Amino acid sequence: MRHKKDGLGKNHKKPRHHHPPPQNNKDENSNTVSKPPFKAACWDLGHCDPKRCSGKRLMHFGLMRELSIGQKFSGVVISSNAKSLLSPTDKQLIEQYGAAVVECSWARTSEVPWSKIGGKCERLLPYLIAANPTNYGRPWRLNCVEALAAAFYICGHEDWAEAVLTHFNYGQPFLEINAAVLKR
Repeated sequence: MRHKKDGLGKNHKKPRHHHPPPQNNKDENSNTVSKPPFKAACWDLGHCDPKRCSGKRLMHFGLMRELSIGQKFSGVVISSNAKSLLSPTDKQLIEQYGAAVVECSWARTSEVPWSKIGGKCERLLPYLIAANPTNYGRPWRLNCVEALAAAFYICGHEDWAEAVLTHFNYGQPFLEINAAVLKR
């Protein structure tokens, strides 16, 4: 006979186990997991299919953290509402504070609470072509990982750009398609 306090009765629910996200960035000399050399964040508005979402995938691999709506970001914020263009002069800001993106659907940008997200250093990206399967070949229609990689690359951190793109089969094609603009 079971007792109601043993946790195995008819109303028993399995305990939820919190598993930290797997990280794929191990030190070469040891088996310890290291933090990425960059800081990346995003506001995830839940518009995307979780299986295809590049932002969720970066968070899964421990390469990006999620920001809550209303939380401001001190580093460079890649935004379609920005007034100034990202340039190599933003390198120090990206090195110190990192970069953030908005994880939302391009079809639903009107639903984004722009007044509640962002920061002091909002930047636009130059004319870049998407290589992701959803918007392949379309200008300006980058997903989160492409926008983040472009920001890192423009600010002189090609290694950081390649690090975030390694988990995506369209990562290298993105760099090749946009090589002329990124290397300026």
